[in-house]
Amino acid sequence: MKKSLLVAAIAALSSFGTFAQGYYYHKTTGTNSVEYNPRNSTGTTDVILAEATPKTKTLSAAQTIPFTWNFYGNPITGYKVSSSGYITFNTSMTADSNNNVALPSPAAPAGAIFAFWDNLKVVFATGVNTTYPQGVRSWTYGTAPNRVHVVQWQLLQKDDGSANLANITQFAVRFYEADGGTKFDIVHNFGAGTLNATVGTQDLMGNATQVTGSPNLNFGGANGGVNAATERVYTFYYGNQVAYDVRLNSIDVEKFLSPGQASNIGYSFYNNGAQTITSFRVNYSVDGAAPVSQNVTGVSVAGGNEGQTYATVHSTPFSSTVASSKKITVWVDNINGANADLDNSNDTLSKPNTIVSTTVKRKSLQEVFTSSTCPPCLPG
Repeated sequence: MKKSLLVAAIAALSSFGTFAQGYYYHKTTGTNSVEYNPRNSTGTTDVILAEATPKTKTLSAAQTIPFTWNFYGNPITGYKVSSSGYITFNTSMTADSNNNVALPSPAAPAGAIFAFWDNLKVVFATGVNTTYPQGVRSWTYGTAPNRVHVVQWQLLQKDDGSANLANITQFAVRFYEADGGTKFDIVHNFGAGTLNATVGTQDLMGNATQVTGSPNLNFGGANGGVNAATERVYTFYYGNQVAYDVRLNSIDVEKFLSPGQASNIGYSFYNNGAQTITSFRVNYSVDGAAPVSQNVTGVSVAGGNEGQTYATVHSTPFSSTVASSKKITVWVDNINGANADLDNSNDTLSKPNTIVSTTVKRKSLQEVFTSSTCPPCLPG
């Protein structure tokens, strides 16, 4: 009987491993939320305080996320933060590991998110402007049910005996309450010097997702300063990545046109799906009228964790002879033949356009100022 139960337990565990879901990620550039400030010090909690004496291989006290959140499908009750650049949900863990390895690995802390796992130290860096807070802090922004909990490592240095601020980086993990409380992202704000980190996640069973370049990934974002437009973002989604998912990034059309004036419609999209896109149909509609479609073939837009962006213009320009306000809507379908986009929440964008009744030519006047006391100034 005991043998039968053991066999059944092993079979169940094997079945779980076969069908268990995991995380996949999308790599993008830029943090678009005006609420997220990587230098934030207002309303924050000091998780690991930066002091003159370096803190290495340090785990924080147990912390909490102020809303329901799940990791690999399991509810989270607390977490600990490491000075070595990761978060563990095993709050009974007492020993830190700063020797980063590739994932999956039994040598890696189990049940963890690796924001920037490397041999790092939390230390009060000398010569840093006071507007740059240091250490590891947490805070929450937004309102329910769309709150975001942030764990921010601020100005960590490599624990390798190098000079002050020679090898330094700043990064964060953001937990999202929305969409069932399973999504998180890793933000690499900026850095300087050379670091070699592991970035990704691993559960208690050894299921893992690793960012390309690990375990030798250098910092993302700007080199040496905060710039929201260049911060590297890895957004992790729980579940199975769908085969076909186009996320329309932008459309470009003249804001004002004269009657009969033609304008090309530019567009760009990111391949969120798992499959490489080799063909598709792009469509635009004006005020809900019948779509103007173009079949595009002979392309190769990679998908997977680190998909690619594709940008071009529609082959049929838009024009109208009637003066009025218009709304131009663009979307992509028929991916790789007749495959539908499997996430319609992000595959359509619209932009206003105005056909003006008349235009007036204007002459511009350029003035150059000079002075009798400032040779060799240009003459007026």
